[in-house]
Amino acid sequence: PLIPTATLDSYINESRLQVAAHGACVRQFLNLALVVGTNRYNFTALTGLSAGVGGVYHIRQFWYQVPGAGTLWVSSRPFEYLGLFGALNNPVPVQGPPAMWAQFGQGETGSLFIDPIPDTAYTCSVDALGVPIPLVDDTTAEAIPAIWTLAVPFYAAWLGFMSNQRQSDADMMLKRFQQQMALARNAANPDITMENWSQSPDPEDANRLGAAPAARTAA
Repeated sequence: PLIPTATLDSYINESRLQVAAHGACVRQFLNLALVVGTNRYNFTALTGLSAGVGGVYHIRQFWYQVPGAGTLWVSSRPFEYLGLFGALNNPVPVQGPPAMWAQFGQGETGSLFIDPIPDTAYTCSVDALGVPIPLVDDTTAEAIPAIWTLAVPFYAAWLGFMSNQRQSDADMMLKRFQQQMALARNAANPDITMENWSQSPDPEDANRLGAAPAARTAA
C-alpha cells in the first residue's frame, strides 16, 4: 500500500533495463544499409529488431556484405582514432569498403561512424545489445531470457525500499539482485571455454590470489 501500482510498474520496467544492460542478455543480430557518401548512421537505422526490443544501446561487432561474395568482419576503433586517422581528418576523404568503425555516443541515441566513407550501397550485419520495451500488460512481448528475469523483482524491490527510506531492506534486495545476476550468468555460459564469454571471470584468478577455485555446479 505504500507504493502505487503505477510506480511499482515503473520500478519493474526500470529493473528490466538494468538486467538487460548489466547482463548483456538481449543480443540482436541486425541489418544496416550503408549509403554512398554517408559515414554516420544513427542506431535507429538498424533494422530487424526482435519482438519486445525497442532499440539498441551498444554495438559489439560489425560485418559487411562483399558484393557477389560473402561477408567480412570489420574491426572497431575508438572514435578518437577515427577522428585522427580517418576520413574526419582528411580534407579530401577517400571512399571505399568499410575498414573500421566506431560507436559515437551511448544509449539508444548513439550512432556509428564508418570509415572510409562508403563507395557503394553495402548491406551490413551488426551484433548489438538490445533495449527491452516496457511491459504494459500480459500481452507485451518479453525480450529478456527467462533465466535473467528472475533478477528483475529484486532490483524493483530495491527501488521500492529506497523510496521508503528502508536502507537495510534495500541493501538486502540489492545483494539478492547481484547474486541472481551472477547465477544467471553462470547458467547462461557454456561449460566449455566459458571464460571466452563476456562477463565471465578468469578461472585462474582464484589461483593467482592464493585461493582454491570454486567448484562449478551443474545447472
